Amino acid sequence: MSLGTIGKLELVLDEMVSKTNTEIGRCVVTNERGLIVAEKKTLSTSNETLAAMISLLSDTALRINRNLGLNDPNTATIESMETTFSMCEFPVNNKRFRIGVITEGNGTKLKRRNFLRRRKYEDLDDTLRIAAKSIQKILEG
Repeated sequence: MSLGTIGKLELVLDEMVSKTNTEIGRCVVTNERGLIVAEKKTLSTSNETLAAMISLLSDTALRINRNLGLNDPNTATIESMETTFSMCEFPVNNKRFRIGVITEGNGTKLKRRNFLRRRKYEDLDDTLRIAAKSIQKILEG
């Protein structure tokens, strides 16, 4: 049996969640309008809220980079003691799509030494980029 587009996107999200070294509580892929294209949820909070936050984070990161005279950002991350929120933007047929995740945190994971903390976020950013490339291929194919 052949998987449809939604099934393929869900497989990409499942693989991303299994490969990251942090616990992903929610994950969504949104289109250029901020509408959810695919989602994965293990926490009870609404994915619609996450989709809105992805758009806000992406627009804020874009505005900051432009004000500093930098290129458009591909990823952005917000960290707190309880959780981490990351997003990656990627093109699909010349439209801006985004993938965003919220990781579950208990405070102790985020209190490790700076090197270990930075490595964790690089891993998450790399995982988001890899998932974004896979999603791009599915949606453009």
